[in-house]
Amino acid sequence: MKTKRYIQTIELGSRTYEVSFNGSNELGEPNPANTDVKLRCFHDSSPLWLMDLGNQIMPDGPWHGFSLLLYFEEYLYCGAGNIIYKMIPETGEIIDKMVFGNTPISFMKRAPEKVLVLYSHYHFDDRKYGSNLIAINKEMQILWKAEVIPSLGTYGHIQDVIDNKVLCNTSEYACILDITTGKIVDKVFTK
Repeated sequence: MKTKRYIQTIELGSRTYEVSFNGSNELGEPNPANTDVKLRCFHDSSPLWLMDLGNQIMPDGPWHGFSLLLYFEEYLYCGAGNIIYKMIPETGEIIDKMVFGNTPISFMKRAPEKVLVLYSHYHFDDRKYGSNLIAINKEMQILWKAEVIPSLGTYGHIQDVIDNKVLCNTSEYACILDITTGKIVDKVFTK
């Protein structure tokens, strides 16, 4: 199996935050067991802190891409495996964490007064957890689980947040969700 190191960075002033992990470099191939997830902070290219999050099941990067790191309401949020970590950006101190779902987080997106979290749809247990798309507040409480189309059960991607609407897709529909409730406002068949 060919592997590579996947990296996502965000910049906040003179600081750069980076999450990285080992993943498969081939479409359709699973990630290696040794994902070696790391979170780092640099100040003007000098390392400030490093956090080793270990070997966690991570999203399949070459197939779908990923977004696992964001700044929201004064805190840094990082998704690794099925855990969301909330940290103090200056020190990397974990002040809260939340476990949800049975698959790795693939996307996190900032929205007004909330963070949207999308868990990988492959093998997601929608019978147990409801929806693989949730919204949380800065206290790490689930505000809503997105309404799902019964025959499909999961979402594959968050496109954008525009005018208090979440634009996202399932395997067959482009959906518009209400940002305050997670309910489907409109859907268009795309296949």
